[in-house]
Amino acid sequence: CDDVRLMRFDIAGIATTERFNYKTRPDILSDLLSRFSRASAHERGHDTYARIIAPESEIGQTMRERLESPTPGDGIALDYFHESLSVKWPWWCLEVRDEDSGEIRPFAVGKPHYCSVDVFAHSTRGYVALDLTTGSLVFLKDSWRPSCAIKEGAVLKKLNEQSISRQLR
Repeated sequence: CDDVRLMRFDIAGIATTERFNYKTRPDILSDLLSRFSRASAHERGHDTYARIIAPESEIGQTMRERLESPTPGDGIALDYFHESLSVKWPWWCLEVRDEDSGEIRPFAVGKPHYCSVDVFAHSTRGYVALDLTTGSLVFLKDSWRPSCAIKEGAVLKKLNEQSISRQLR
């Protein structure tokens, strides 16, 4: 059979086109590829707030140096950060925008500490990250999230205002 459907995956599930015959309607596929090739990285689904870190780069060196300069309260977070710096896994600089202030802060991460495997969930990954602004180790959650009334960041902000401990255990 020469019939196909084009599919797009996202947090909501899978969207598909109507079935069409790619031999009798090659214009559909060529139009898609033509448009896709002219689209920006952001339009093609790339996260433009993430960039790869070469281990030998300045940021890569900063990540390795952080292992040798523990601070009070690092606890097991330093061990987890050490485990994440595998040379077999890409290291990333993730820029996160604070929704209140608009400030963009960079975080350096290696291999995720946690990674969900359910393709139809929120594609959640959790990292022990190096905050490149403060030098602190923090837990950074990266996920697709649906629009909802209460965001996790708002809950965390309330906990911080009440001085609730957020130490990794």
